[in-house]
Parts: sequence; structure tokens; C-alpha cells
Amino acid sequence: MNKIDTRWHKPIIRKGRFGVPSGRQPESLLFQTLPSFIQSLRASSSHEQHVSDWCLPTPAFNSFGDATIMWVGHATFLLCIDGVTILTDPIFGSPSWFFPRLLLPTISANDLPQVDAVLLSHNHPDHMDATTLHALNKKNKNTRYLVPHGDKRWFDRRGFAHAHEHTWWQSFTLQGNTGPVTCTFLPADHWSQRWLFDKNLSLWGSWMIQSKDVTIYFAGDTAYDSHFKVISQKFTEIDCALLPIGPCEPHDRMQHTHMDARQAVDAFIDLQAQLFVPMHWATFAFGTDSFLLPIERLQKAWKKVQFGMLTLPKVGQLVNVVPQSSYVLAKTLEQAIRK
Repeated sequence: MNKIDTRWHKPIIRKGRFGVPSGRQPESLLFQTLPSFIQSLRASSSHEQHVSDWCLPTPAFNSFGDATIMWVGHATFLLCIDGVTILTDPIFGSPSWFFPRLLLPTISANDLPQVDAVLLSHNHPDHMDATTLHALNKKNKNTRYLVPHGDKRWFDRRGFAHAHEHTWWQSFTLQGNTGPVTCTFLPADHWSQRWLFDKNLSLWGSWMIQSKDVTIYFAGDTAYDSHFKVISQKFTEIDCALLPIGPCEPHDRMQHTHMDARQAVDAFIDLQAQLFVPMHWATFAFGTDSFLLPIERLQKAWKKVQFGMLTLPKVGQLVNVVPQSSYVLAKTLEQAIRK
């Protein structure tokens, strides 16, 4: 059995602020974030001609079944698992005027079906959008907000009745139609900051969502590191992995806090998941990538994967997740047909 990397058992806290086992430092607003923003403005024009190709009309929610996911854009997914509706890192607009949205959602927060739980990976504005969260809270006061340790205070101060904060490896259970749906907060290699002086005062992470039939992993924002192997040792049957594939460039800076598509494939292999669904690309021009660069790199890197399946959903497209045994059967049949 592979040795377990104990560095990811619990977060590191130094002088009241969280750190990561890799020792990577969060980026500098002045010397990294702002120069990258200027570069991204030059690259954003290349996105426009492809935007319409990656958006579908408003989906029919009556076709939502158990273990169904829909990409809203960026790291926002709408999931229905055993009758429980979950929204991840919700943002339906733009995090600021600096970063206008390119891939528009085909629905608004007000058009959503009843959301039972919102899962947050960290508090960056492109993952924890205040406008979207207030719209969700106004529509349904009973929605549960599962947030990283240190972020509950933000929700409490704004009148959210059901915010629950977590550290790594803690779980929250929701009641599905046929049994529990368990959401477990897991490690990631990233950072947090919402205002000028609150860097790393709250935690960040990823989420595993489990019903009796399927297990779905939501990676949030993260660099590539050994935590994926640690997670796979705890969760041995992952049916679907929602993994970020951008921004890719400039790689020398992005690699410290984000994965590019090639590293995301490595993460998928580490997780031993069965279905790869990419996210965190094209919606905002955070890097200097051309529009299709993350997808092109993903398709090229996918050639080395000897198991599982890859799907490239458009905004608004429904994807059905089936148990691991079904993927194994489908892959076996595919390989037999090729022979």
C-alpha cells in the first residue's frame, strides 16, 4: 500500500493565518495579480469569436434526474444527487469590472430550482460572489451554505440563517430521497483573500459529494500536488471529477496556485476517477490563454489516460453521472470495438 502523505491531514496555521503543506506563497497583488490582469486584457479579444460555440439555450430542469450535473460556467455547477440540489462556487455575473464575463450563463440565479446546499471552496470573489449569494438567500432562506473555516462570519453578518463552516476532512450530511448525501471538505493547494488585509484568514479546499449510488469530486481552485493521491486513498471509488484546467498561462506564475490542463489530467489519474469534467476555463480572462488553449491541452494530455472517460460540456449542458461499474463496462466495450 502506498504511504499516506500526512501533510494533508490538517491545515497549517501560523500566526492566525492558514498555510499549505507545499510551502507555496500566495501571489502578490502588486507584482503578480495586477501585471497578469494587464496581460489578460490583451488576450481577451481572442475569446469573443468562440463564445457562442460553448453556450446552450436555457436547459429544461424537468430533465434533471438523480446524479445529473450542469456547468453554469467557471467553477459553478448545478448538481442533482438523489433528489438533493447542490450549487458549487456560485457566480452568475462578473467578479468585478476588471474581469467581465465572457461565457454568459444560460440561466440566472432567480431561475434556478430550489437549491438545498451551496458548497464553497474558498472566498475569492470569482468563487464566492456576493451578488449571487444574496440572490440565492433572498429566494430561499432554508438553503444550507457549507463554507470553509473562517468564512461563516461573512454569512452570519449578512443574515444567512444556515451557514456551516468546515475544516479539512469534516462532513455535512443532507437527506436525499433514498438515503444520506454526504459532503466532505477536503484539502486543496490554494489561498484565500477577499479584502486588503485578510489574506489566508480563512481556509480553502475541495469537496466530495457522496450518495449511495455515486461519488462526485469538486476540486475548487488548486495547484497540482500530492493531495489528490491522499484523497484517492480515502475515497477509492470516484465516479466523476470536476477539475480546473485553467488559466494555463503564464505557467511560471499560475502553477503555484492553479492547474493547467496537463496537470489536471495528472490529478485525474491520481484520483482514479471515471469521468473527467473540466471547469475553470474561458469564463473569465484571468490568464493570457487563448480561448481554446486549455481544451486543446486537455485533449492532447488525455491520450495518456488508460481508463475513464472525458466529456466537454458547454454552458447549460446536462451531464449524467453513472456509477463506476457502468463506466468500466462502457470503456471495456469501447476498447473491444476498437480492436
